[in-house]
Amino acid sequence: MPQKKNPKTTPPTGPTSDSERETRVLLEDVRSELKVVAEGHGAIIGRLDKVEEGLQEVKDTTDRLYMISMAGIGIGVAGIVIAVFAISRKGEKI
Repeated sequence: MPQKKNPKTTPPTGPTSDSERETRVLLEDVRSELKVVAEGHGAIIGRLDKVEEGLQEVKDTTDRLYMISMAGIGIGVAGIVIAVFAISRKGEKI
């Protein structure tokens, strides 16, 4: 009659346990490297958010300056039209 294997046997020693130990060490190294990469990724995301905020501020400022310059150009054109009108009517009696 075949014997059943006892599930409570000790793990084998020798090459198998050495390779298991090496595998555990390698997996721990990979795990720690992944943690470092994840932390670096988080730092990069934080910096990119700050850059995005800065770019939004620049965009808002340029939009505001564009509107101010357009108003200035409009006022200048209106002044020229008024001056031309005034000069052209200079000789006429009202």
